[in-house]
Amino acid sequence: MLFRDLLLLYLSTYFLSCVPLKRTSNPVITPAEDKLMFVVMAIEQNELEKKNNISFISKTPAQGRIKGQTRIPSTANCLTIYHYSGKKLLDSLVLEHPLYKHFEYFNEQHQFAIKDTVLKREEFFFRIQLQGQQNSIKIVEKLQQTPPTMLTHLNL
Repeated sequence: MLFRDLLLLYLSTYFLSCVPLKRTSNPVITPAEDKLMFVVMAIEQNELEKKNNISFISKTPAQGRIKGQTRIPSTANCLTIYHYSGKKLLDSLVLEHPLYKHFEYFNEQHQFAIKDTVLKREEFFFRIQLQGQQNSIKIVEKLQQTPPTMLTHLNL
């Protein structure tokens, strides 16, 4: 009986002193190529030269991966952004032209109406997935009934 009591005491002490192993999760390491860039630009009309000028405002790098961008179908007025790594074309993105706005609304007679407006200046942004060391973009403007015009080339 003494043996049984000692055995019970030993086993209960053994089990009570055990703690579950802590499971440590490995930190998520983002690969170096999982970087993206948010780019903010402005576009404005130049009345003297009869063309639009584009200017760089800011860029913000961030960790992450773009899962997929909504592709806007090519419209009569659009900007196409070509993303290059060195001389290799990686991606292209078509945006509605920031200066040309198309509004659909109900008028005073409660009928559906459409209005097109051309702005003098507007800011816009886009994001790209960075790849490699030499990332650059070219922005091409396509306006209704005119040939495409390259507005800028920017090294990121």
